[in-house]
Amino acid sequence: MIFSLVSSAQEWLNCKYDELKNEAENEKEEAKRRLEEEERKKFEGTRVTVESFMVWKTNFERDMGITERKEKILGETRKLTGKELFLQDNTLNESDLKFLMDAGEPIENVRIDESLFQNIEDLELDSDDDDDEDYVPDEK
Repeated sequence: MIFSLVSSAQEWLNCKYDELKNEAENEKEEAKRRLEEEERKKFEGTRVTVESFMVWKTNFERDMGITERKEKILGETRKLTGKELFLQDNTLNESDLKFLMDAGEPIENVRIDESLFQNIEDLELDSDDDDDEDYVPDEK
């Protein structure tokens, strides 16, 4: 009878030991998995889309003052195009006439040779036959 009691107690202890061992292993594996997941989250960050990048870029440029510097540089160095000049200042439409009048010449004295415009279809403006093959625009 003592043998059966000792053997059942020994079996119960072995089962409890195996359960505790399995629980400890499971906890270690769970801790390791959580640690790996936390490390993976560090490297994931936020997903970047075109919209989120453009929002970030505008905020960054505004914070760093890049936008103002660009506008300042463009404002200082940018020349107006001919169209913009004419749209801003309507007096430029008549500038040639004013120039002639300031010089003291009447407008009627301006000579226009209309014969230059009569046979304009005969001109071969698209002909590339006369172009120099060795011409390099930057060299003089």
